[in-house]
Amino acid sequence: MQEKNPLSAVVGVKTVREDWSFVLELFYRQEGCNSEEQEAFIDYFKNSGQAGPPGNHLRDELLRRGLLRYYLGASLAAHAIRDSRFSAGAMVVCSFQPETARFSNYASWLLLAEIGYEITQNSTLSFYIQKIGGGKYGEFNNLLPYRQSFTLLLKYFF
Repeated sequence: MQEKNPLSAVVGVKTVREDWSFVLELFYRQEGCNSEEQEAFIDYFKNSGQAGPPGNHLRDELLRRGLLRYYLGASLAAHAIRDSRFSAGAMVVCSFQPETARFSNYASWLLLAEIGYEITQNSTLSFYIQKIGGGKYGEFNNLLPYRQSFTLLLKYFF
């Protein structure tokens, strides 16, 4: 992919309270793909067999940089639920093409939810659920290898 124009902008709102926080952001990348480029790339990616297992360098690079022009992200976190040791959060990121009449064909979303428990001052137990969906030419649902995953994570800090 050639760099067309490096202009990028993030517009958002963030609210932080004692026990919760909320963030809403719209990210625009001038150099991202339009709907025709997105469709051509997803078709190429599917037909070349590159959408396979994790570790695909082209796919990983595109996801790191972002494929499209428009992303909308929202997150909500509760820092203490009935007990200061419990926490929960959810984040959703949507990639989309607003100028197309077939919006749902090009949109995709990634949802990540987490519940955490602080076992001790330096150890936590967290459970994550990730769910991905989207249309026929959606970015996340065509480039990420798993549509749904569950993770149980025990962290210990030295």
